[in-house]
Amino acid sequence: MLEECYKLSLNKICHIHGSYINNNMVLGHNNVDVYKQLLDVDDNELDVRITSGNKIMNKSNRTSFKNSNKYIEENIEFFNRISNVTEVIIIGHSLNALSGVDRDYYTKIRKIIKNDNIKVTVIYYKENTDDYKQELNDLGFKNVNFFGYDYIEI
Repeated sequence: MLEECYKLSLNKICHIHGSYINNNMVLGHNNVDVYKQLLDVDDNELDVRITSGNKIMNKSNRTSFKNSNKYIEENIEFFNRISNVTEVIIIGHSLNALSGVDRDYYTKIRKIIKNDNIKVTVIYYKENTDDYKQELNDLGFKNVNFFGYDYIEI
């Protein structure tokens, strides 16, 4: 979609979570504690609804775990190519996810990029940006700008 809407070449884009075009989207969390925290499944439980519900939740926790480091390694060639970029544009990101699920990606990007004054532009939808900006600053991104919108027609 980025290639089509923004006329970007594929070598400038990393679909770290897969692509809807290739039908290989990766969704989930990288919270190891949630992944490891399985609910008790007692087959002697008299209420089958509890046992069944716990089995479903355990399966959901396991299948929705996203190993961020695995996806970084699978895309290491892309990350290595961006060491000299001067601007990073983040589009369509849930701003409250930085402290959790996607922090590994931002940390890797910041470690690879040599430019201390890299410009970061975040295009977001109706969210409070103060905490997000502070977290990006804490990771070493100092020149952060936000472009918010209520509605965008593509």
